[in-house]
Amino acid sequence: MGSTEEIRGVVMIDLNSYTKGGDKDGAKTEDYQTQMEKFGWRGPHMAAEAFMKFRDTSKDIGSTYWLNAGCGDGIESAHFKPLGVKKAVGLDYTADMLDMAAKLGFYEKTIQHDLNSPLSFVADSTFDLVTCLGVLTYIKPESGVLTEFCRVTKPGGLIIMTHRIDVYDVHNWKAPIAECVTSGLVEELSGPVVVKTAPTGYLPLHPQYKDILSHFIVWRRTDKAIKTNGEVN
Repeated sequence: MGSTEEIRGVVMIDLNSYTKGGDKDGAKTEDYQTQMEKFGWRGPHMAAEAFMKFRDTSKDIGSTYWLNAGCGDGIESAHFKPLGVKKAVGLDYTADMLDMAAKLGFYEKTIQHDLNSPLSFVADSTFDLVTCLGVLTYIKPESGVLTEFCRVTKPGGLIIMTHRIDVYDVHNWKAPIAECVTSGLVEELSGPVVVKTAPTGYLPLHPQYKDILSHFIVWRRTDKAIKTNGEVN
């Protein structure tokens, strides 16, 4: 499963190792989904379940506009499409993975983007649902990505994320995640701040990562405004 890289003292899977030709460990984009399922990754399953549990049932599920941030090869679409979700935008940093997502024909747009940078091409209150699974591990906490997710999510919309606990602690993610909740930007439905949801396994069947746990975070966006510069009103 892909080579690894060390980011600020934590060993992680090098997602850039997934290419059409593969790397020295044989990691190919076409194998990514199979490998993740083999190692017990349940992020997409849990996100789909949370969406159905917490979504606004007064609205037609087919009208849900979804931002799949860190969509990879489109692995999550297989869990949301059967639910009736029809409109989605996929973002990913890795070009070859994004090509595979585009070929599924599900996403209305696929955009190569580094989530360490603002979503300046997305208007305020655009999406009903934002998911970011297995991705925040690679993003700097000072990037402002959480505030950006809040900005582009409609009031009442859902933001669903996962975050490895070891990286959460070492890379100082606790403060920005808590700030979104305590400032009133979001209501925490699952997570480590108020609800104190028990962590789940990250890749429980992977020999190297089997003991690592992950926070499963679900937020509902409130109607609290965000200034243009990212600050909370």
